[in-house]
Amino acid sequence: MSRPTLIVDLDRCIGCFSCTVACQVVHGASAETRRMDVHRVGPSGTFPELSMYYLPVMCQHCDNPPCLEACPNDAVYKNEDNLVLIEADDCNGCGECVGACPFQARYVNPQRAIAESCDCCLGIGLEADQPACASTCPAAAIRLCNLDSPDPVSSRWLENAGGSCFQMNPEDGNIGPRTLYLMKRQPWVGGITHS
Repeated sequence: MSRPTLIVDLDRCIGCFSCTVACQVVHGASAETRRMDVHRVGPSGTFPELSMYYLPVMCQHCDNPPCLEACPNDAVYKNEDNLVLIEADDCNGCGECVGACPFQARYVNPQRAIAESCDCCLGIGLEADQPACASTCPAAAIRLCNLDSPDPVSSRWLENAGGSCFQMNPEDGNIGPRTLYLMKRQPWVGGITHS
């Protein structure tokens, strides 16, 4: 069995948007559309004890994805690895899945009139089996990992993270987001659960 999961080390992320641009380039997306976006969280705290970090947000490939339930055409589906994907031929561009995503990680491509989101660059055949965001990140802050048999680098990341491994979790219930965020240097802010 394979459990592909994106791991994002927020202690490494410098907020440069290389991941966003790389994703746009390999998918032929316009500058206005983003399968992945980087948010600035903070500053928080009280002067002089202030902190801030950058949070790359993409499809979380949830266990119980609300986008799948919202799609009236069954265009949103989970593949054999449980990645949440969109069948372009079945999508009518209605945007119901876009509105259902609590992470705002989907959009309707205005040129193609279909919904799009992170697909971990499946079928693109990038170097080292890493998606464009990971391959391009100058800080090496993103990795695609099979949690059932992690590669040595991912294993080291997870081991070093200890209890500093988080998942985004919206307030409206546990939908089982799969992306793992690592951060040890400061407190995590937001509707988040420890994994």
